[in-house]
Amino acid sequence: AGLTDAYGWYRVATRTFELQVPGCERAVRSAFAALLAATPAAIDRAFNTCAPATASTAAQLGRRLTDVLAAMAESSYPRDLSPVLAACKLVMTGIPGGLGGFA
Repeated sequence: AGLTDAYGWYRVATRTFELQVPGCERAVRSAFAALLAATPAAIDRAFNTCAPATASTAAQLGRRLTDVLAAMAESSYPRDLSPVLAACKLVMTGIPGGLGGFA
């Protein structure tokens, strides 16, 4: 126990997003805050869910999005083919009437 930092990889992934698109880290953090603060009804509307969202839906989506974003950081080279660029553009632009930058 204590040999490695359990969150070290996520710091590397976060840094990758910020290095490739300055300001993206702040936008992603803001989108997560909006997602985690959303009501189930807001999640239903924003994500057009197949089944009604519940009190745990935001946290479940957050975990999935964390994994997807980390995988994007892992496959971010060469930079001109990086999925980070497109993800940051979408999150930073947001969707009118959406939920943060994720929907």
